Amino acid sequence: MSQQKELLRELAAAHNSGAPDRISDWFTEDFRLHEPGAPALPVGHEGASRMRARLRTLTPPIKLEILDMIEEGDRVAVRWQLTATYEGRPFEQ
Repeated sequence: MSQQKELLRELAAAHNSGAPDRISDWFTEDFRLHEPGAPALPVGHEGASRMRARLRTLTPPIKLEILDMIEEGDRVAVRWQLTATYEGRPFEQ
């Protein structure tokens, strides 16, 4: 398994266990989130921090599951499933 895929699995496991974020270990200075329909975030560690903060607005238990990963060269595309509670109702994205 590639280093990129292993890192994404580590991020999901850390999230699900409630471990603290390690933004500078997990994300590059040129990180960009491509999430259709979501407000744009800044590039780099600031954007990664804000992305992680969005997840913390949900109510536990919050589960982040990797459904698929496709790797081409030095890039990995991930299809995630997030389940949680938001405003008292089940939330899935």
